Amino acid sequence: MNDAQAAELILAALPDVPVRSRLLVQIIGALESSYGQGWEGEGIGSHNWGAIQGDYQGESFTYTDHRPNPDDPSNPIAYEWQYRKYPDDESGIRDLWSLLERRYPEAVGAAEAGNWGSVSRALYDAGYYEGTHPDPEVNIARHRTRTLELYRRIQPAAYPELTPAVPPSASPLAKKKSSAPWLLVASAIAVFLYARRTRT
Repeated sequence: MNDAQAAELILAALPDVPVRSRLLVQIIGALESSYGQGWEGEGIGSHNWGAIQGDYQGESFTYTDHRPNPDDPSNPIAYEWQYRKYPDDESGIRDLWSLLERRYPEAVGAAEAGNWGSVSRALYDAGYYEGTHPDPEVNIARHRTRTLELYRRIQPAAYPELTPAVPPSASPLAKKKSSAPWLLVASAIAVFLYARRTRT
């Protein structure tokens, strides 16, 4: 499934959800499970886009996950957990959105405001993910990097109505780089006008 196909599925499942919230669902779906296609073993065919735990109408599967190991950060601790299993992609998408809307409103609000750089912290603070490093800031930074990479990949192709392609909150350095040519032009004009004034 490519990004455009995933966007079509999300629109069909969530026709009344605002566009940035649909994009949030898609980014999480891509990050957590490759649109439900990244599972192995019992998770294959589960249509679980958000790595959502528990069961869905009695359906679940067992999967091995990892949590941080404070004694050895390079070797996370493996543990088994029950994850929800859905009859189809639309059910998995709707359940992911329901979870985000109910339990992670700060992340939804950040996405709706176009503040994609804050989505990862909001999800972490509310307990959506842990990461595998004992330092929370490392986990948040890793998640933010992947979130912004996915935004830049998905948005232009699947959500062209949203601009700019690089979210304003993504990178202060990127903003500086993008404004640098205009600063040079403005400086050159200012120097030219000053020179004319001093010659007359």
